[in-house]
Amino acid sequence: MKHLFTRRMLTSAAGMIVLAVLLVCVNFIARVIYVRFDVTADQMYSLSRGTRDMLKNLPEDVTLKLFYSRALGNQDSYMKAYAERVQDLLREYVNYGRGAVTLEVFDPTPDSDEEEWAQKYGVAGNPVNPLQADELFYFGLVAEAADQHQTIPLLAPQRERFLEYDISRLIYQVLNPRKKTVGIVSSLPVAGSQAPAFMMRMQPQEAAKPWVFVEELRKTYDVITIATNDTVIPPIVDVLLVIHPKNFPDELLFAIDQYVLGGGKALMFVDPACSADTEDAGMGFRLPSASNLDKLFSAWKLEVPRTAVLDMDNPTTVSMGGNRAEAVPSWITVTGDMLNQDDVTSAQLNLLVLPVASRVKNLDNEQNTLTPLIMTSKNVMEKDVYAAQGSVREAREGFVSANERFALAARISGKFSTAFPNGKPGAPDETNGLLTVAVQPATIIVVADVDLLADQYNFQEINVFGFKAYRPFNNNIDFVLNAVDQLAGDANLISIRSRAKFERPFTVVKELERKAQERWLAHERELSEELQTLRRQLAELQAQRDDQQRFILTAEQQQKIEQFRQRQIEVAKQLKDVRRNLRRDIDALGLRLKVYNMALVPLGVCLFGIGLALYRHYKVKQS
Repeated sequence: MKHLFTRRMLTSAAGMIVLAVLLVCVNFIARVIYVRFDVTADQMYSLSRGTRDMLKNLPEDVTLKLFYSRALGNQDSYMKAYAERVQDLLREYVNYGRGAVTLEVFDPTPDSDEEEWAQKYGVAGNPVNPLQADELFYFGLVAEAADQHQTIPLLAPQRERFLEYDISRLIYQVLNPRKKTVGIVSSLPVAGSQAPAFMMRMQPQEAAKPWVFVEELRKTYDVITIATNDTVIPPIVDVLLVIHPKNFPDELLFAIDQYVLGGGKALMFVDPACSADTEDAGMGFRLPSASNLDKLFSAWKLEVPRTAVLDMDNPTTVSMGGNRAEAVPSWITVTGDMLNQDDVTSAQLNLLVLPVASRVKNLDNEQNTLTPLIMTSKNVMEKDVYAAQGSVREAREGFVSANERFALAARISGKFSTAFPNGKPGAPDETNGLLTVAVQPATIIVVADVDLLADQYNFQEINVFGFKAYRPFNNNIDFVLNAVDQLAGDANLISIRSRAKFERPFTVVKELERKAQERWLAHERELSEELQTLRRQLAELQAQRDDQQRFILTAEQQQKIEQFRQRQIEVAKQLKDVRRNLRRDIDALGLRLKVYNMALVPLGVCLFGIGLALYRHYKVKQS
């Protein structure tokens, strides 16, 4: 027996030594060979195909410098976990960069060289403790290539869903340092205008200011204007904005057509009723004007109908004057799942307002791929523009739901064909250099509304210490800037999806709650309707009495009133019971989940341990 015990001890010791050696070997191999498996439902820890393709073809080596104040950041468990996820994602860039991407991590402690480098690169330092203003928290990223660098001053947790996009854009910008050019062509003075010189001499006039979205674009891009009588889109234009193309001549449409077919990116705004541009309708009335690109869209297998979309589930409350406001279904308030949550252009936005918009339709699903960015609910219909702009009652008359979601703004990619197969207008049969089909799948974004750009629908002008500032009350301009920002990037950037949320909802729990509510809410509605009916009948019975009988009730009236009151009390009591049952079911659900978490899991572990012990005891007896 003693020899058996000694042999078992030696065997256990040898097993521990072998296990330790294996662990050392596995750790060594893991350091040399980088292998990861992402088993999350939304592939949260994997790079999208657009990023991987970009990293395969880097023209220069890129160094990523992460500045993270570890001691301060690790004091907060959420920030610590977020910083670890950032570093995990950056290691993915290093892995797919295959030697072309290097990661360096710095801890900028106070008065250190690392802090000086962070400040030099423009990484933002933020005080964590007001009593220690000299101790700053840094969490920024720098991309460096050759003699260029670009910086994300702060990797804010609020933008975690866009972390991959922000990093990929940073790499793209450092490898392409030239400031991009945005060209704007419009029948509206969106870029501002100046009164002619002779008018200024006769009567000084204030020049029209640029719309706010143009001023915002100029902070990042070189913005040039293209006149509506121009016949060429300058080749330096990286993104073309076509805004309210009312009565554009064919020569300009041809230039836009060839620009898009040649690989140019375009953001197009058309409107069935543009309130920012009204026309004289006689009798002192002015009506919103319309714009379209039917000639181009028809050739590209797209359509923006000359109708207005009514969304009964998402109207906007509009002041009608005289202290009166109404919910107008032709003014669509866009929130939540009406915004494409898988696209960086729209996912982070909260609220948009589109006054009298149309829809974007794809006429050829084989040629084009349409990705909705802004959508309606299913409770919508298309209606004549002027009928839709009448009274709310008139707009609702004859409403029949289409029972489908319309795209109010969409990204379209496809091999478009030219709208001018016979060549340039005014030059018959001149087809030299004519692009009849897109050289590669073209990418455009079409928005079926123009007024979402107008300042009066987006901002309130305020005065801050003598300076004019703008307080936005929706995300309309954010959407436009996001769209331009994305189109101005590499083609791979356009395909990068927003990162999934790391806080996943308890979908099973929500489904159980929904079923519990459905069980009782139908009964609650029935009781509520009966209660309202009883109250109405009681009021009608009281109203039947004239003034002389106000205090005199017949026996029949007294009996009916008493019956109504008793039934009213019973229904109210039943309603309370129904609501109590609903709360009881939901509370019971919560209790069951607590039991599962607190009892079943430990119980399972205990049962596994007991089973393992019995198995080992059995094996010992057998030996």
